[in-house]
Amino acid sequence: MKKALTLCVLLSILCILLTACFVKSCEHTYDNNCDAACNECGEERTITHKWSAETCGSVLSCTVCGHSDGEIMEHEWKNATCTVPKTCGNCGMTEGTAPGHEYTDIRYNGEGHWFACPDCNEGDESTFEQHSGLDPNCSKRGYCLTCLQTYGSVIPDAHDYSTMYMWAENYVSVEAYAECMYCTKSYSESATTEFVDGVGKVEFENDIFESRVLPNVICAVNISEEELKTLVAEALLADEREIYVDLKADAPAGFVTAIRSAIVESDAEDGSVSLILTGIETIPDNYKIVTTESGETMVDGVAFGEQSRGLNGDIVRVRELLSVKLPDVKYIGEQAFQNCENLTSLDAPKAEKISRLAFNGTVLTEVDLPLAKEIGESAFFNLDLTAVNLPSATSIGATAFANTKDNANGYTLYLNAEGDITIASDAFFTSQVTSALTKQIDLVLNSDKQSKVSGKIWNGYQWKSIRFIDSGSSVD
Repeated sequence: MKKALTLCVLLSILCILLTACFVKSCEHTYDNNCDAACNECGEERTITHKWSAETCGSVLSCTVCGHSDGEIMEHEWKNATCTVPKTCGNCGMTEGTAPGHEYTDIRYNGEGHWFACPDCNEGDESTFEQHSGLDPNCSKRGYCLTCLQTYGSVIPDAHDYSTMYMWAENYVSVEAYAECMYCTKSYSESATTEFVDGVGKVEFENDIFESRVLPNVICAVNISEEELKTLVAEALLADEREIYVDLKADAPAGFVTAIRSAIVESDAEDGSVSLILTGIETIPDNYKIVTTESGETMVDGVAFGEQSRGLNGDIVRVRELLSVKLPDVKYIGEQAFQNCENLTSLDAPKAEKISRLAFNGTVLTEVDLPLAKEIGESAFFNLDLTAVNLPSATSIGATAFANTKDNANGYTLYLNAEGDITIASDAFFTSQVTSALTKQIDLVLNSDKQSKVSGKIWNGYQWKSIRFIDSGSSVD
């Protein structure tokens, strides 16, 4: 029974296979691309019409089969671009105009930068510029200050040195320092001032430092008075306002006069010139007696004091002087700086004698003369002083520190000389009461005078206070 059933199944399969071998498949044919049913076997397929219309607003119909379902073709707008206006994708109709490019965005590469349109990215070649700003240096690439991008490569030798020159006192030498502001590489070099035709000059071996002529540093040892005047005038013309002149110890008064003349004949502003005179030991009296055929006559304006017989009889004052340094001077002559009405600072550490009216009419507020023994008549008359240091003084002349102002300031007077000190009776008078000014002065004396002090009275004066120090000591 089972064998018979198996034989029947095999025969059935064989029949099916034989039938398939002799049956031919259908080669479908259609009238057009829009025909859905096969002309041979009737099998249907999925079709897609190609819709079109003559223009937007017309009925859509298939361009293949002519079929229409009554739908109207609408505009399909494409947004405007920089160069093309708003356009219908169906009929090509445009609306408005092309807006054009707006070059507002910055673009850049390794060479430079330019502006481009943010909508279409088109660049404006006319705006191209090379990078600029902070150039590449020894430690960093360049940095463009326009596009804020780095550019270029680090340049190992592209240092930018900041230099500083530290001058020794009186310009005798200079220490030069240089440091790269990027990598801190540094150099230093010393140079000594040399003089060429009377003018200072310093030269450096390292070209980082600037070898220079110093028009304000003058050596007058081997030049004439007229040459000295010319050099000082040239320094002032070059806007130098600190003038250094080295003179012989016994330089004639005419050399001082030459300096004075150059200053008063310059365009320097009042109170703008600082003067340093080295070597010279004497600042001459401001006047001299000249013998002519008609007899003797007095000429003033020899030093820096007022000249009452100037051009056309005018009074000439050295208003330009602001400060004076006289490191080697031992004697300051009569009226030497009288009425230098803008002179605020005096440095004369070796001066031993200050003559009559030497600084009357100046605006000094401090007097510090450690070796001065003799202070002449009216030497510091009518000044608003705040401190007076005369540790070696043994003689103070009439009206030397007198003041005609009722509200004269008090100050500390330092007198540390041993032995007797002679003070004129009116050395400290005011316009109100003779010697009244001492009542506003704190006096400091050498301790050898304790026996000569009674209360606040010393040397015939009443002082605001009196205290004592030992020889060689300084004021607290």
